[in-house]
Amino acid sequence: MLSAWICSKTAVYLWGEAAKWPAFTAAICAPTLLFFTTQIITETLHTFFISLSVFFLARACLEDGNGPLIELGVCAGLLLLLRFNTVFVPGIAAIAGMVGAAGRGWGTTLNRTLLPVAISLAIVSPWLVRNSVVFHGGTLYSSQTGTTALQDALSPDGRTQPYGYQPMLAHHAWLLSSIETDQPVRLEYPSEVELNGEAKANARLAWAELGWRIFPLLAKKARVILAKHGPAIRNRFILGQAARTTRRGNVCLLGTIGRAVLG
Repeated sequence: MLSAWICSKTAVYLWGEAAKWPAFTAAICAPTLLFFTTQIITETLHTFFISLSVFFLARACLEDGNGPLIELGVCAGLLLLLRFNTVFVPGIAAIAGMVGAAGRGWGTTLNRTLLPVAISLAIVSPWLVRNSVVFHGGTLYSSQTGTTALQDALSPDGRTQPYGYQPMLAHHAWLLSSIETDQPVRLEYPSEVELNGEAKANARLAWAELGWRIFPLLAKKARVILAKHGPAIRNRFILGQAARTTRRGNVCLLGTIGRAVLG
C-alpha cells in the first residue's frame, strides 16, 4: 500500500492531481507488486525503497536544493544494504544530481553529482568493513554475486521454475536454496564464501563459453525489460514534444530507465 501511495505521489509531482488515482490503481494492481506482498524480506522492502527512490529522484532533478539529493542518497544507501542488485542506484542518483544542476556551472554540477553517492557509500561502508573482517577478505559486499552471475548465464528466463534451476543443478549440483537453509543438508556444503568463489569461477567460464551467443542473450534480456516496462516508456514520450527537452521530461525518462534496470 505504501509503495502504491508513493507511486501516486510521484505521479502528482510530475503530472498533477489528475494522475493521482490512475497511478495508485496501476501500482496497486501491478502483478509484480501483488506477488511480492507474499514476502516481507527482502522483496517488499525492496519495492518500497525503489518507489521511494524514484520519488526522491524526481525531486532531485526538478528542485534546486540539496535536500532531495540527501534523501535520495540515504535511500540508495539503504537499498545497498538490502539487496546487492541495487548497486546501480547510487549511479542513477548521481545522474539525477547532474540533471538537476544543468546550466549551473561545473562546481555545482560536481557537488550535486557526488553528494548522493557519498551519502550512500557512507551508509554501506560499515557493512563492507564488517564483511572484509569477518570473511578475511573473501567477500566484500555480497556472497551471492557469483551465483547470480552464473544463473544469468545459464538461466536467463528465470530461476524459480524447473527449466530455470535445472541448468544450475546440472552445472554445479547446488542452488542458493541448498545453502540458505537450517536443514541438516546444509552441513554437506562448505561455507557460502567458498561456494561463491566457486560460482564466480564457473560464471566466468559460462559467460566465456557463450561466445557470440552473448548478444542474442542480451537481446533477450532487453526484450524482457521492454515487455515489462514498454507501456511506461511509451507513455513518457506521449507527454509531448516539450517533455523531450525539459528537465521534467528528463526526469520521466531517467526514472523509467532506472526502474527498468532495477527490475
